[in-house]
Amino acid sequence: MESTFASTHPDRELALYRAFEALAGLASAPDAALDPLVVVAFEVLRAAGDKVESRDLARTLAKRHTSYGRQNPMRYRWGLSHNAEPGSSAYRRPPGPRVHWRPAEDEWLDRDRSGYGRRLMEPIVMAAQFGFWGRVAEDREHEPEVADLAGALLEEALPVAEHDIAFLHTALDPWRDTFALWVLTSEPQTAARLRDLLFTLAIRYGSIAARDGLVRGTRHPWFQRPLVSASAHLASSLWHWGAYPSVVPKLVSFVALTRNPDGSWADENQPPDILTTLAAADLLSRLDPGFDPEPTAAWLIGQQEESGWWRALDPEVPWLTATVARWLRQAELSFTHRFSWPTAPVWARDRMTGLTTFAAVEELAAVMGELPRLANERIDVAFLDLAGFRAFNSRHGSQDEGDRLLAVLGGALRDMPGVLPVRIGGDEMLILGKPGAVIGDTVAAWRTAWPARLRAAGFTDPVAPRILIGSAPTRDLNHLRRELGEGIFRMKQAFTDVPPEGVQATLD
Repeated sequence: MESTFASTHPDRELALYRAFEALAGLASAPDAALDPLVVVAFEVLRAAGDKVESRDLARTLAKRHTSYGRQNPMRYRWGLSHNAEPGSSAYRRPPGPRVHWRPAEDEWLDRDRSGYGRRLMEPIVMAAQFGFWGRVAEDREHEPEVADLAGALLEEALPVAEHDIAFLHTALDPWRDTFALWVLTSEPQTAARLRDLLFTLAIRYGSIAARDGLVRGTRHPWFQRPLVSASAHLASSLWHWGAYPSVVPKLVSFVALTRNPDGSWADENQPPDILTTLAAADLLSRLDPGFDPEPTAAWLIGQQEESGWWRALDPEVPWLTATVARWLRQAELSFTHRFSWPTAPVWARDRMTGLTTFAAVEELAAVMGELPRLANERIDVAFLDLAGFRAFNSRHGSQDEGDRLLAVLGGALRDMPGVLPVRIGGDEMLILGKPGAVIGDTVAAWRTAWPARLRAAGFTDPVAPRILIGSAPTRDLNHLRRELGEGIFRMKQAFTDVPPEGVQATLD
């Protein structure tokens, strides 16, 4: 079974096994090809090592005709489910009371089932389809024909997806818009292919939250009421994109304070619901080292149906089931493993090296210092400069080769796992480890590989890294940077002859 669906916690093992079996059943259901979310089941099986026959589905989609119009469910070849109904009989709900995560919107659902369902499903299906076919398109080695079909599907769908996301910038429906932002940002393929529009959507709502403090509703029954759900969606997305970071602490604090005693969340005056709980738990598990995931995990397990599915309405069930299962598995990891650095926007990257600029990191440090429990987490930081860089420039008689060398250094630093490399200026760089991580061994392994990286780029000059590592609480990041800068000066005097793989020391 895929590691995502395995657990070391006995109370979760059965829930994850049932979820995996339910998704595997969807993949083989007679009507699976009609369900736009069958690719979620395919993704799970493929990750578990099972052979997934995607050629037939790709050919089936290629034969379908598309229609025009933003409200048309067939504007994509994979379509959308109708009337907020399940896309396959594999997860059709047995007779009983209706499941709806937001009872305050019952009248809206009854009045316009198709429109209401699309509000939920458009980003989910987009993320699922772009995610699956994007990975198929990249895997040309095994099935080049299917990779070509996948690429054609995505190329055709991309302008339609761009139009759909552009519509969200009107900000008429904060829950719908921020939910789409969160779902699409969380899927690497949509985040990469639709980066600019998702980033500007984050900016759109970041500016609104900067004025109002939180994300609030704009229509009945949520008019001017603070939305826990949308605030959690937005905070996760702003952090990912490195957009409006100053807004993140207040959103995180608001979400943390609205947690129910049983570990669940809900919007104001609503019963606990699975979508708000999942979004809030996803945010806090990534940014709050003091967050205890166990009550939330227990609550989520209690919401699972006997058949293995998790459900908020009906048509989203495969995506929701896979997403809850992944969160349950992620919640077992340490905070260091759950944490991820933001993606620096283009203007916050150094042109020469492609690294995050120091100004952007200063702002990031200020934000992390405002998140109380994150501010107290220790962080390893390495200061790097290049021994022999000035002599290298003198030998070559111009800065062109020096600029090229710095570009090679930037690319090598970006390949270092789990860290955030930053250019201070000249040949001086910072390497930030995740909160709680020890980066000494990672840096040492990188140094060992540096001479080969240099030779592969065509350089024969002895230009080697000097690296000094220090540690401090995250709130003292700027002070630590100054101490490392002073320490690297002393290190230059202590290490006049530097071997090709460089030298490394620890701040006293």
